[in-house]
Amino acid sequence: MAGPRALRRILGAGLLVGAALLGGGARAGGDPEVPARLDLVVHGDPGHEERAVWARDVVPRIDEEVALLLGCPRARGRVSVYFVDGIARMREVAQAQVPAWAAGLCSAARGLVVVRVDIADRPPFRSVGSVVRHEWVHLLLGQASEGSARILPLWFEEGIAERVGGGVSVDGGARLDLAVVAGTLLPLSELEHAFPSDARRADLAYQQGRSFVDGLIHQAGWEGLRSLLRRLRASRGDPPCFSPMDCLDRALLEETGQRLGAWEAWWKERLIDQARPWFHLVLRDVGWSLIVLAALGAAVAFYFVRRRRKAELEALPRE
Repeated sequence: MAGPRALRRILGAGLLVGAALLGGGARAGGDPEVPARLDLVVHGDPGHEERAVWARDVVPRIDEEVALLLGCPRARGRVSVYFVDGIARMREVAQAQVPAWAAGLCSAARGLVVVRVDIADRPPFRSVGSVVRHEWVHLLLGQASEGSARILPLWFEEGIAERVGGGVSVDGGARLDLAVVAGTLLPLSELEHAFPSDARRADLAYQQGRSFVDGLIHQAGWEGLRSLLRRLRASRGDPPCFSPMDCLDRALLEETGQRLGAWEAWWKERLIDQARPWFHLVLRDVGWSLIVLAALGAAVAFYFVRRRRKAELEALPRE
């Protein structure tokens, strides 16, 4: 028969086991698990081993900086970063038909970032670091959505990535100011899910996205952008949105009191204001511009008529 001291030991052990079982039962019953930390794996193709060493040191800092800017959690789980040369190798690693102009690619669902070094390192347009930062925006926004359907229009997400990355994704020769003047801006609705495969049009699409985001940050600040992204993540389409444009429209209305259409109109007006002065004059008031041109034409015509009349008078015979 066990003595009092032995009974106390048995009872204490039973209480510990019971507490452990209850704790395990509570976690299994639905308590959220602690998010996994970033497990970074870097691959450098032959000739890019130094890039891999650089990335192992720098990418965790990029992860922290981008997460702070966006106001979202840092990357978690296994993320593989590849530094490759050539479009064929990029497509092989990505297992996708990547456009020939792409300097980088991210698949948040697969935890994959691919950087094409042969065109990524092209000052003054971009650097390998700016491409990594750009793709990290897609990674963090994708992970933050936790597998939900896209809730940001592609043009808006790319605009954020361009702003944070600090580089130019495509150097296709497009000019945003000339597109404003010529009336050839790409409709944002056509850039909701995909970008053009043509480099020049893709270049313009990126510039439009960044310009819109720049304008939003100019008006609302980075905190305004972070608040907008938090609202989008928190809702995750509840109630359901009809499209990413619808999700953004709703979030902008709730955050700023203005719908996406009003923001788009303001953005285009801002583009006109930023254009060259004579572009601004022509676009802001076409009627007044026509009057000015007509007056100039009349003045020139009067000058030549008067000059010819004077010549005719001088040619008359003198008495």
